[in-house]
Amino acid sequence: MRHFSYLIALLGLYMLPLLTAAQTQEDISDDIIATYSEMIAAKPQSADLYVSRATEYISRGLLMPAAEDLRTALKVCNKSDKPLMFEILVRLADIEEQQFDYASALSRLNQAVELYPEVPSVINSRAKLETTMGNYDAARTDYMRLRKLNPRNITPFFGLAKLAALQNDSETAHSYINQAYGLMPNASATYIGHGEVLEILGRKNEAIAQYINALATGDAESGNALHKIETLSQENFPEVKEAFDKAIQKAPTAGMLYYFRGALSQAHNRHTEALRDFNHINNSGPFAGGALNETIAESLIALNRPAEAKELLNTTSPRFRDAVWHNTMSQAMLDLNMADSAVVETDKALQLSPNMADAMISRSRALIALGDKPGAQAAISEAILTNPNIPEAYFIKASLMANPESTLRELLELDYSPTDPSSLRGFALLALKQEAQADGWIGGITLHGNDSDGSASYIAACYYAQRGDKDKSAKFLERAKAAGYDNPRSITTDTTPYISLNNTAN
Repeated sequence: MRHFSYLIALLGLYMLPLLTAAQTQEDISDDIIATYSEMIAAKPQSADLYVSRATEYISRGLLMPAAEDLRTALKVCNKSDKPLMFEILVRLADIEEQQFDYASALSRLNQAVELYPEVPSVINSRAKLETTMGNYDAARTDYMRLRKLNPRNITPFFGLAKLAALQNDSETAHSYINQAYGLMPNASATYIGHGEVLEILGRKNEAIAQYINALATGDAESGNALHKIETLSQENFPEVKEAFDKAIQKAPTAGMLYYFRGALSQAHNRHTEALRDFNHINNSGPFAGGALNETIAESLIALNRPAEAKELLNTTSPRFRDAVWHNTMSQAMLDLNMADSAVVETDKALQLSPNMADAMISRSRALIALGDKPGAQAAISEAILTNPNIPEAYFIKASLMANPESTLRELLELDYSPTDPSSLRGFALLALKQEAQADGWIGGITLHGNDSDGSASYIAACYYAQRGDKDKSAKFLERAKAAGYDNPRSITTDTTPYISLNNTAN
């Protein structure tokens, strides 16, 4: 039911990261924070301790307590300690910018530049912020300053190109772009910068082509292009897909292009298309040894072919049998009515990755199939505690509760975008008998949401099935299929309570 963004997650295979245990990392981080708290209690005027604790908070994504610590550090810091003052100001500016407090962030950066006038990274940060705030003259001055500090740096050229593009001066923008290519003609950063300027100019199809060029370089910054492509695919999937088609026509032996196109198709529920690309490159080049077996199995399961998925997974080399592999195997087992084996596989997944909420959800589903309601409830509750931002988990938990209202209201407290169907907010409103608000939600989705891949129409089909309007449900399901939505498992066999086409008894 959820719209998975596999594309970013699958970058892990491309970049070959080291695998770590998330639970261990978080436990260590908690201990470090507790230690700093004890030290601060003993020395409350020590600015560097607040900075150290803020650093740990930032590593955990806890920006509010980090900002509080940095503001305290700023108050108690010895003003003669310029390096520490500088560090505090720069870090605080970054957080405040993320919190959209642009005026405060700009003030911090101004103070930082006063302390050390020629630090390129800070001048660049200020120029970008000034651009965001519409202070184009100030931003241009900073980018010119950057050029003088380092004439070989392409960053100010793209900064100036963006300013020109924002003022609809395409000729000047491309002049700066050409200068950047003259300095670094084959770097991913150059292609990405070019793509960003093209986006501002409204030429997104050309921008996508530049991001694909960036991916092809394979250098250290090329992964940033994947984030750009994934974002654009949410806005217009066919346009991004077409760009990959053209790139593959030009380079038909480039295995990575097939991989990224397949991952993109999988992320947007084009599972038949994904299989074609993955099967084309599996067991060859960097995908030797069945490196893509687990990924292929995910699409086989979505296509209601769990027996094939299970068989393929069993041929996978042990070195590729990570937590995701075991969770995928559990899904295949459950679809084959082998719930006992599915539970075993989720246990193995959680041994390897104790904070894997998806495995907890799979475990809950398997225990439901076994009739173990208390165990299922414990597993799904743990999933929500581990990752509270997976909407379907709340509906599974609600179905196990004698009084589901409180769980459904918890879902309504999550942040959401009115045009994002994956929030599933309307289903909770509908279950709580708030039909008018629920209908308003789905109306906003169908009128204003992006449906370039058919996912919004599929969500609407599920909504109207739950609403009891079979005609509307059928209409939106046909619309989803016409847009290319290709996930037979969701359409024909998913029975997730409250939110599926096939379970409307709640």
